[in-house]
Amino acid sequence: MISCSRVARTACLTGPSHEKADSAARYYPYGCLLPTGVRRLPLARAVTRVRHLSLVAGVPSSPGYPSWLASALSLGVPWLLMASIVLVSLLGWTSDSIRRALLLNPSRVGRGEIYRLLTAAWVHGDASHLIFNLLALHLFADQVVSVLGAPRFLLIYFTAAVVAFIPTTVRYLRAPEYNSLGASGAVAAVMLSAILLHPKMQLRLLVFPVPVPGIVFALLYLAYSAWSASGERDGINHDAHFSGAIYGALLTYVLAPNLVEQSLRAALRLVGV
Repeated sequence: MISCSRVARTACLTGPSHEKADSAARYYPYGCLLPTGVRRLPLARAVTRVRHLSLVAGVPSSPGYPSWLASALSLGVPWLLMASIVLVSLLGWTSDSIRRALLLNPSRVGRGEIYRLLTAAWVHGDASHLIFNLLALHLFADQVVSVLGAPRFLLIYFTAAVVAFIPTTVRYLRAPEYNSLGASGAVAAVMLSAILLHPKMQLRLLVFPVPVPGIVFALLYLAYSAWSASGERDGINHDAHFSGAIYGALLTYVLAPNLVEQSLRAALRLVGV
């Protein structure tokens, strides 16, 4: 593993394995794996790269903004999104009424509370659930923003948050006691999008001694999620994981078909197909 500073990390392609809740795999938030043929950038060039990504993300450079707003915007769209998730999750932990008002309850959705399909992605069951979703989002979001831009990244995230919960809602529509929450479906969509846009991305898992090509990991993730969703084995909403990942891949293809086709061909060559 090649160590990366916080500044230079955006110049590297890196990624996690799964959520902690989904497997025994761990994250590597303080290091990264360089894709084949990509060299680590010197610090000065890395800083320039970070500034470029902030422009791609839609962060204005005009000094005419209030200092507090300029500071917030300088963080970039993914960081602002993560901050909103943390804030709402904390509110949900401090107030059970807020958490219950926002989480997904398929029975209530069927009675007209459609907003729950979106708000459920902003509340989490506990700190570990929140942290690992944020880590995954942090590791993959910039890879999508750098290629598609902030508006399309947000389109993927927000719509995937809704779409990922639709199969669960249909499945448990007549189960008023069933509840679900968390950003896992939307994060899975961003993860698949990043993998499709960066065919040389490699991910390191504890169960494998060597880095795994992103496209291989994506296929394993989809297979595992589909198998787990076929039965209620662990109390995890694998329906949302699978649906979000599939939707993220399809929407990325709709938004950038030529680029995705090129990436898939490159990924197949990388794995020797």
